[in-house]
Amino acid sequence: MKLNKLLLGIAAVCAIASSTYAQTTSGAIEQLPIRTLTHVLGHDGGGLVGREPVTDFLKPGSTSPATGNVAAWGASGNLITDGGKPLPSGAIVGTTDIQTIPNKTLPAPVITNGASFNGSTSGTTILQPSATASGTLTLPAATDTLLGAATPAVVTNKSIDASQINSGTLNLARLGNAPPFSLLCNTTASSATPTYCNNLIAQETTNTPNQAASFSFQRISTYTGGTAGFENAALRAINLTSAGNANYEDGFLSILKNYATFSTGAQNTAGRFVAQGNSDGSIWSLANETVDFTGVADPSAPRIGIEQIVSGNGTDANKARVGLDVVASRPSAGGVYSGANMTLGTGIRVVGQVADVGHARVSRGLVFGAASSPTDFDAAIDTTNATFSFGGAAILMAQGQRISFTGTNDRTLDFTSGFLNYRVAGAPKVQISDAGGILAQASIVQPLATPASSTATCTQGTIQADASFVYVCVAANTWKRTALTSF
Repeated sequence: MKLNKLLLGIAAVCAIASSTYAQTTSGAIEQLPIRTLTHVLGHDGGGLVGREPVTDFLKPGSTSPATGNVAAWGASGNLITDGGKPLPSGAIVGTTDIQTIPNKTLPAPVITNGASFNGSTSGTTILQPSATASGTLTLPAATDTLLGAATPAVVTNKSIDASQINSGTLNLARLGNAPPFSLLCNTTASSATPTYCNNLIAQETTNTPNQAASFSFQRISTYTGGTAGFENAALRAINLTSAGNANYEDGFLSILKNYATFSTGAQNTAGRFVAQGNSDGSIWSLANETVDFTGVADPSAPRIGIEQIVSGNGTDANKARVGLDVVASRPSAGGVYSGANMTLGTGIRVVGQVADVGHARVSRGLVFGAASSPTDFDAAIDTTNATFSFGGAAILMAQGQRISFTGTNDRTLDFTSGFLNYRVAGAPKVQISDAGGILAQASIVQPLATPASSTATCTQGTIQADASFVYVCVAANTWKRTALTSF
């Protein structure tokens, strides 16, 4: 141990024997040159001065620490004792020092002000303390990537349970490759009134007019080609019913509860289908298809393509209740109609499938009333407000087609081969030719009548008779007669 100066109230001596010397009440203290310290002088509490070897420089009562251990102050008398800890190698860590501490293990540490982890290429990641002990962050025991709140990332093989998406846009097109899934809702409700459920709730309350939709599905087909007859759809709903089902099952149910008044001009619908043609391709705004796969003839249960029910109370003098309304118009954009005048070729058409010609027939094309529900009509067909400016007909029939006057179709009227025929059980009874001739299979009965005079008003060819004469109008307003005799 090298000392330049020792001003500790002790005297240092050189080359003195190592044995202990007697204590004295006086001693000289002086400045020493650089020497190797082997002994020191000191005095005890009684004022005695003595010389001790440096190796014994401990306060009386202290414990000599083990070699390599840290010396610590004892609990009383400021005695030196063994700290029980070996002196570590390297630098000592200070509480206020800024130091780098490598290769350390911190079991269950508590970091109160956050921690920064500096990587060579990944930047700095700061973990801030939680306001409350409300959760646990567990890192997976695998090579993986943590998700950042504002960092785009692809998440695979993850399950999100009981979650909520509170903001942002969920692009449903991203679900295109998702596996099939089920939406279970209203599984225990006993009422037919739709109710909310815990599985799927979609509700919007809005006070904003001119809002296109609460939910919008859009499918944009950009491909070329495909399979004819294969059905693609922007939205598909499939409902499978059991054999014992007694409810009314719907593939899709839309209910409109309308409170808009007539004065607003609103036209509200429970469903509207619009097909916009922008090329010469075929379009349908609505195509209903009812398919019976049973193969059973004469079914008892209905197979109905469209059922339209209109209910209400009281009479309908304004003809405001309409079961089926076919409206023709020019195209409208924003309520403005434009373009050339249009002609609707057919209002209602009943036809067999064009792809299966000759394999389907129609028993009744148009039926008013039914045997199970006789219905009263003011008129079955009303053309009083129709105009036929191009020489059209209220009823247009082909030659040989009949009009029947009985439910058994045995009293008919038809036009065939230049004759208008009245038939009974298919046999002609009265025929009128195109030239105006009448051929009757029975006598023609005419009421007896007598012209007022030989110049009474008449049309040439008119024939009348009474009990005495037969009268013939031979020219306009000119009658001739001949007497009747017995035979």
